[in-house]
Amino acid sequence: MAPFLSEDQCRSLLYAIKNQPGKSKNTLDNPNNMHEYGAILHDPDLRAWINELANTTLKGTIQEKFPGMPGHYFSSHHSFITIYGKEANQDLSLHVDASHITLNICLENQAQGADLVFTGTRCRDHVDTLPDDPMTRLTFRAGDAVLHAGNQRHFVTDLESGSRTNLVIWMRLEGEAYDHGNPWVVKRCPICQ
Repeated sequence: MAPFLSEDQCRSLLYAIKNQPGKSKNTLDNPNNMHEYGAILHDPDLRAWINELANTTLKGTIQEKFPGMPGHYFSSHHSFITIYGKEANQDLSLHVDASHITLNICLENQAQGADLVFTGTRCRDHVDTLPDDPMTRLTFRAGDAVLHAGNQRHFVTDLESGSRTNLVIWMRLEGEAYDHGNPWVVKRCPICQ
């Protein structure tokens, strides 16, 4: 995890997401089948910013951190904010993402709990195996970001108090299935070694 955006950039981005054209300001929806409270990014300007982020701004970092990927052009993404709070998501169970690479950016955080915990990289055949020891627990500050493989298993601990809002970007490579059965994904699974 590393600082990625300033607090002012976080506030501006969160405002733009919450005020996307054609969306009621206070309407939350299900951005995927795991999060009940959030909002999908559908605004063309926000989507263009994410395409630039994935395919230009982060290209060198992605090539360095994930050298075994077949190519580095992300032809699609699913991007959304997820909100943890008293009247929102309380936690998130163990899962892998429907992505090749995920970028998770904290836009605001006044929460106690709701930490992100990584339990190891797995292929689709070993997703339910025992966690790595030790697991990696991250506590976000506004502006912090983490970039990880989609098949990196993770969960969010119980929210104790307060709230946290993150922008999650599931980046998907052109022409590659994201079911985590690809040969280059299997090579990253320690159980397969």
